[in-house]
Amino acid sequence: TFSEAAKKGTDSKTLSAGTVIKYFGGVKGFLSWCEEDGYTTFNPAMKIKMPVKGNPIDDHDPFSPEQLELIFHSPIYKGCKSASRRKIPGDLIIQDGEHWVPLVGLLSGMRLGEIIQMRIVDIKEQDGGPYFNVTDEAPFQSLKTKSSKRVIPIHGDLIRCGLLEYVTKLQAKHPDQRIFEDMKPSKSGSFSHNFSKTFSRYVESIGAKTDKTS
Repeated sequence: TFSEAAKKGTDSKTLSAGTVIKYFGGVKGFLSWCEEDGYTTFNPAMKIKMPVKGNPIDDHDPFSPEQLELIFHSPIYKGCKSASRRKIPGDLIIQDGEHWVPLVGLLSGMRLGEIIQMRIVDIKEQDGGPYFNVTDEAPFQSLKTKSSKRVIPIHGDLIRCGLLEYVTKLQAKHPDQRIFEDMKPSKSGSFSHNFSKTFSRYVESIGAKTDKTS
């Protein structure tokens, strides 16, 4: 029974408040449909209130100016020892996904997955102005909502940092190939999962992470 399943426990692995609200919303909606179509005389979930205080998003903080200063003056951007020792200061600046994805995120507001799944052909130009074409046209691309399909002008600082030159060097490859091919998806197909973990560890290693940073 449900009661027995609940008593079995979860080995300390619990759902986030946001996920609980999302799942319960689906249950409540389904039971409302049952009530409207006569499968039940009432909705037993209607009066149940979730024991969640406040908005789940309030549990997280964006990066502060001080944290951003640490991140973008760290070895990945100022020079590291080697590709495998990016936390150690050195003379090598490697312009790959680990270098570009945080910069694009900072100066575009795009989600991690949207950046990492972007193709070479998704860098477009109109009236002399380059822009990101955020789309789900390719089989491996997906967007969180319908309104996520949009165009975003490429920030001047990204152009000055050399992003367009980086993409131009890739033009010889198939235009439908991802710009950041070195950023591999997880087993579930998520483009943000693996990088999110890698970036989180890096931010912690340079002293720019707090418990509430997201």
